[in-house]
Amino acid sequence: MKFLPILSFVTAASALALFAPTEAHADPVASIGGYVQPQIPIGNFSDGTSFGLGLQVGADIAVAPNVAIVGGLGVTNYFTKAEGLTLLNVPVSGGVRYAFDKLNHGPYVGGGLDINILHSSFEVDGLGSVSDTNAKLGLGVGGGYRLDAFDFGGRLQSLDIGHFGDSLQLGLYAGYHFAEF
Repeated sequence: MKFLPILSFVTAASALALFAPTEAHADPVASIGGYVQPQIPIGNFSDGTSFGLGLQVGADIAVAPNVAIVGGLGVTNYFTKAEGLTLLNVPVSGGVRYAFDKLNHGPYVGGGLDINILHSSFEVDGLGSVSDTNAKLGLGVGGGYRLDAFDFGGRLQSLDIGHFGDSLQLGLYAGYHFAEF
């Protein structure tokens, strides 16, 4: 007699577990997105530039439940304070992101290295122009919040590790992940 209630409970629990609704797919392993990135120069860097505006295409690939390898390619135009001066940055970035909840939903922190291809040109009316392009290794740390396809955050970065304090900026970003795999 005592066996029948136990058997009934086990049968009902098994039926619920077997027929309970489940998610149709697992969390995505990788995603590709686009970002708008306003850049605010800090310190000596702000002496020559007032503001930067960048666009970037980025990707992330999960390597553990809360860890992803991230990378991107972009371009940033800086609004300079000197007449005739143009400054562009083409960052090729790579790093790691740690999510506190899920990779595609919740807060996260991260850091990485960038190869910054910096191009400057200076034009003087009637005299011509001069330009220079250099590749510099940069470093950045930051964090943000991912809300499914939307991604918002900030990053403190140096465009040139060799001149760390002279190339600091606060980068903000808003992005949309348009493909997940």
